[in-house]
Amino acid sequence: MRRVLAAVLIAFFAAIGGRAARAAETPPTQESIQELMSLTDLRKTIEGVAQNMEASTEASVRQAFVGQGLSQKQERLLTEMSAKMVAIFKEEMSPEILEPMYIEIYRNALTQQEVDGMIAFYKTEAGKAVMGKMPSITRQALEVTLRRMQTFMPRLQQIQQEMLQRMKQEQ
Repeated sequence: MRRVLAAVLIAFFAAIGGRAARAAETPPTQESIQELMSLTDLRKTIEGVAQNMEASTEASVRQAFVGQGLSQKQERLLTEMSAKMVAIFKEEMSPEILEPMYIEIYRNALTQQEVDGMIAFYKTEAGKAVMGKMPSITRQALEVTLRRMQTFMPRLQQIQQEMLQRMKQEQ
């Protein structure tokens, strides 16, 4: 019984100590977060995502109508729809809109000490090399993920079709 009580007390004080230690940690300043975001080219990353989304949106819209023999007017409507969708994405997902949100996320997740360590790393040759290679790494990871998704997408579509059929039967 003593061992159980001792374990409970140790866990209790460890939890209190952990909270107190975390509370005593200094949140990062906006300036340090902005420096980190600059070193990691966050703005360029956001703009790259927007460009990829534009291409993806256009491809998805086109893919949805493959083999349907669209008229020229329908083609123009698809192009117009794609352009409107891309414009909304660019507007809503711009660096000016996202950066303040990212600053808040960083502020809530990181301490000043952690941000300072990251800034120091990204200023080194190794950090600069990581940042130089990260677009390629990210692109390759995305390609692998998309290829993997293509392998099981037909199964998901089958489930969707079966569910639609069952829903029609239940009406």
